[in-house]
Amino acid sequence: MKHGFVKVGAVTPEIKVADVEYNAQSILALIDEAEQKGVELLLFPATSLTGGTLGALKYSKALLDGATCALLDIAKKTENMNVFAVIGLPYEMDGKVYDCMAVVRGGEIYALIPDEDTAERTVMLDGKEVYFGSNVVFKSENIPSFTFSIDDGDGIIRLMPACTYEIVGEEERVLAKLTNSSYENSCAVVYANAGEGESTTDYCFSGRRVVAENGKVIARGELFSTGITVSDIDTEFLLLERAKTGYEPSDEGTEITFIARENDVALDRKFKRLPFIPGTAEVERAEHVLNIQAHALKKRIKHTGTKTAVIGVSGGLDSALALLVTVRAFKLLGKPLSEITAISMPCFGTSGRTKSNAQKLCEGLGVSFRTINIARSVKAHFADIGHDEGVTDVTYENAQARERTQVLMDVANKQGGMVIGTGDLSELALGWATYNGDQMSMYGVNGSVPKTLVRHLVKHEADKTSDVKLKKVLLDILATPVSPELLPAKEGEIAQKTEDLVGPYELHDFFL
Repeated sequence: MKHGFVKVGAVTPEIKVADVEYNAQSILALIDEAEQKGVELLLFPATSLTGGTLGALKYSKALLDGATCALLDIAKKTENMNVFAVIGLPYEMDGKVYDCMAVVRGGEIYALIPDEDTAERTVMLDGKEVYFGSNVVFKSENIPSFTFSIDDGDGIIRLMPACTYEIVGEEERVLAKLTNSSYENSCAVVYANAGEGESTTDYCFSGRRVVAENGKVIARGELFSTGITVSDIDTEFLLLERAKTGYEPSDEGTEITFIARENDVALDRKFKRLPFIPGTAEVERAEHVLNIQAHALKKRIKHTGTKTAVIGVSGGLDSALALLVTVRAFKLLGKPLSEITAISMPCFGTSGRTKSNAQKLCEGLGVSFRTINIARSVKAHFADIGHDEGVTDVTYENAQARERTQVLMDVANKQGGMVIGTGDLSELALGWATYNGDQMSMYGVNGSVPKTLVRHLVKHEADKTSDVKLKKVLLDILATPVSPELLPAKEGEIAQKTEDLVGPYELHDFFL
């Protein structure tokens, strides 16, 4: 493993019920395949070494002895492998037959975990003591985030073997169970169910294979198929989530330690290039986000008794989204849109394109629009503090941003309103804002919305509107380079492009 990623596999072997020799060969072939793929933890279905639909054969001494011998043979043949193989078989102990999961790696049987609570003990297998008992956590000595357990243990990775027949509605039930469990326990769940060859009755087994992490399914195998479904679990992320949520592992149980291999294996798991943009149901997701923003703002306005909303519009993405959300909130409140005061505050870096788009957007939405040129005020401020306006440094830039905020807040005071903040999550994470300038507002509707999602939401509003002029201005705002416009424009065009300075927002949002 590397960087906290553990490669896991959920397996459905092809078996023959009660044919232990055939099943052992099928299992060994899959273990070898998993080893070649760099899998570190491989889960087989319950009773995969014998089959689960055995009926009375399950209690046959010949079958039980055969299963134990086959397990020992599998362990010997994995002597030079690093993968943990967790294999199901029936095992007799003190006159009772338990369905167990055997944990095998590198020629060693680490433990037999029964499917019910039992007293801890050891059993002799091929002259060696093997732990027998439930409530066990396997912990890596060299990589603290790599822990695993069977069923409901406290491992960062929980293995859930099954031998359950398929019925209508099973898919939804199992996925809900796995995602809920992984979210509530800040863990990953690997699920492997019996499939091809299992069944001696009219029941059918589908070979369901699922890997879930922190409430999301990250890998699924095709139903009614055999083989390995591989994915990579981010154990360091899950360990951090447990620290954040205050998850407390049980003090009870047994720890079995091991040394994890540290190698550089390519990830099988796919990560979205734009993680905040939904892959499906885009319209529903966009509407949901916009409604969350609008209803939150509605509550603030109603609770404070605010008469108006004051918002600075630049002709850029963030202020466009903030204005669209504010319009939604006012419609929810049944308030006239004319009570929204949108203010354009051109200065040294304002381009004709953004200034024009700001006005067109406000006219298209039907809100009140004002233009307050702040150049004179900023120059007066430069004179007051002794700053040469020919020096376009951080003082030059921040003076403009702070003046804009002062104008907005004073207008809000005058009108009995609140200033609606426009800055987004990506800017706040980067610190790409002027302290006590555009960083300040009475309520920032975009504060938890990253830049890539801002773009997606504005595009959504452009796509849905039937107003041709409004659509045109929204699309042009989308096509305008992101810029604070604080440096002098060059021949009327934007001279300061944010992504040339801080890097592409797609990359920042990916890291976020």
